[in-house]
Amino acid sequence: MTEEIVSKLKSVPFSLNVDESTSGHGKKVLAMMASFFDSDEGKVVVHHLASVELVVVTSKSVFGAIVKVIEDFSLPWSNLISVLLDSCNEMRGCKSGVEVLLKEKAPHLIDIDGDSCHHIHNVAKTFCKPFEWWIERLFTDLHLDFKYCTEYKELMRELCRLGNVNFTVPQRFVSHRWLSAYDQALETARLLEVYTLFYSAFLPLHLRSTYTEVINNIIQKMESKMARRRARAIIS
Repeated sequence: MTEEIVSKLKSVPFSLNVDESTSGHGKKVLAMMASFFDSDEGKVVVHHLASVELVVVTSKSVFGAIVKVIEDFSLPWSNLISVLLDSCNEMRGCKSGVEVLLKEKAPHLIDIDGDSCHHIHNVAKTFCKPFEWWIERLFTDLHLDFKYCTEYKELMRELCRLGNVNFTVPQRFVSHRWLSAYDQALETARLLEVYTLFYSAFLPLHLRSTYTEVINNIIQKMESKMARRRARAIIS
């Protein structure tokens, strides 16, 4: 499959989508996707071209990895028309970023700006900064509470069953991924009443009375007297 893709890239213009990530084994991997018009399929296609393990991620190491892949496959630089990168300094720095270095090999490269997802992430990060990570810390705390304590997880699962709510284990919040925050916000909002019941059990006695009405309203929504009785037993 790689040979077929490389053969086509030697005769058609193509773009690269390049991104670095960390594998499940903690290794830094640079992935390269090639986008081009495939005349056999009659449409623009995107195929995996190569993945390269990096010791360190710098502008020069990423640039060197891209150059090696293109030259090892004997792809003409004239066919490379653009490279989609994220918006960090290593990739798109105006003085020594990967894009600047690549123009030494392909001065005709089209400037198509950075990945739109990274722009959105940067905007969201700036917008949320004044809130001092209160919500993000909540997501992290929820994940840790139920990751390391099976008993908590089973009690939470039972409260969800009693309240006819689908139970899901809180996932790990990834701080540098804005979609992660969005996903966790939706899940937390969906389970908010059950979380309220569960964590009310940890309140000091002198504070419980403050939330009595809230807790009673949530429990009253349960369908049967037996379910309501069991819910009160769990949080008592």
